[in-house]
Amino acid sequence: MSAIKHKTLFENLAASQLTERRSGETVYALIVASMTPAADDLAGEMRREIEARHAEADRLRLRAIERAQVDADLAQRRFMLVHPSN
Repeated sequence: MSAIKHKTLFENLAASQLTERRSGETVYALIVASMTPAADDLAGEMRREIEARHAEADRLRLRAIERAQVDADLAQRRFMLVHPSN
C-alpha cells in the first residue's frame, strides 16, 4: 500500500472512532434525560432490595458455617469417647 492509502485508512479509522464516541455520548445523554424522579426512586428501591437479598444470603451462609462447626465439634467429641487414646 502506498503512503496515501495508509493515511486514508487511518483517517477513516479516526473518523469512525470519533463517530462511535459521539454516538455513545448521545445515547448516554438520552438515558440521563429519560431518568425521571420516579425511575430514579424505582432504581433506588431495586438497589435496596438487592442489598437486602445479599445480606440475607450472607446470614444464611454464616448460619450454615456455624451448623457445620457444631456438627464437626460433636463428631470430634464422639470420636474421642470411642477412641480416647487419639
